Amino acid sequence: MLALIRQVLLGAAGSLLLQFVAGSLGMAGTLVNLLVPVPLALTVMAGGLLAGALAAFVAFLVLWFAGGPLAMAVFGLQYAAPALVLAGLLRRRVAWEKAVVIGTVTVFLLGVAGLAVYAGSVDRPLMDVVGGYLQSEIDTAMQMGEAASMPPEQLDRYREVVSGLGELLKVTFIGWALLVIEIMMSVQVLLLNRLSRGRYQIEGCEFRRFKTAEWLIWPLIAAGFAAALGSGPVNVAGLNLLIVLLPAYFLQGMAIVAWFFARKGVPPFMRGAGYVLIALVNPLPLLVTGLGVFDLWVDFRAPRLKQKKS
Repeated sequence: MLALIRQVLLGAAGSLLLQFVAGSLGMAGTLVNLLVPVPLALTVMAGGLLAGALAAFVAFLVLWFAGGPLAMAVFGLQYAAPALVLAGLLRRRVAWEKAVVIGTVTVFLLGVAGLAVYAGSVDRPLMDVVGGYLQSEIDTAMQMGEAASMPPEQLDRYREVVSGLGELLKVTFIGWALLVIEIMMSVQVLLLNRLSRGRYQIEGCEFRRFKTAEWLIWPLIAAGFAAALGSGPVNVAGLNLLIVLLPAYFLQGMAIVAWFFARKGVPPFMRGAGYVLIALVNPLPLLVTGLGVFDLWVDFRAPRLKQKKS
């Protein structure tokens, strides 16, 4: 019983602390936000779904008294749901690849339902609520640019870029929402695997052998044509689909890089630095994504795998 209480309190405290750190860092806390569900998910993996649910409940109580029901609801949809859904699937021996997909769709639908309830409570259409939130983010970005004391020409260019990105974000909001959840799920899988220490096992293929389903290439091609040549709803659908599908091929490209690092015996520290550079330095993300797409035809890892079997 004491061990369970300890797990519950550590899970709740860890997620709340990460959320506080992310909030205090402003825009720089965006990456920290991806880590907030991890302590709750770790509680589920180590102590079971009941332990994770109790940890989430403790966090709910703290947020209810600190910020009210809205803060509790946001935490539940944004962090607790991804943690409990993904870790619950992993505990049921669902392969991590499938768990990420199922978890992403489930959490997205829960988020839509939560937004719909909130929109109904304030007597506003759902898309008006979403549009208002996006506009507030655009206004905040504009204010940050104006506070940076840029030269007039640079400030005008900044406003033009932010306005253009804002309009793009409004029509691709669904794709970006799915992408954020997808990234959050993937980060959880990565860290849960690193923190397992033999207490649990995550099913699924070894990451360096990861491949997307071959049939996904056809929706990707269709989305590319729709985004490039379509107009109106067809163009919007293509853009949203590209935002959702391309990260899967980026992940496959990263798996190829991980396979190459393992083959060459690259030290762990240098591997980590390489992954960070690939994720952050242009045009490396595009090149790695292309690597993942062309792996369907070239199969970059085939020679090494065949050699191991022989």
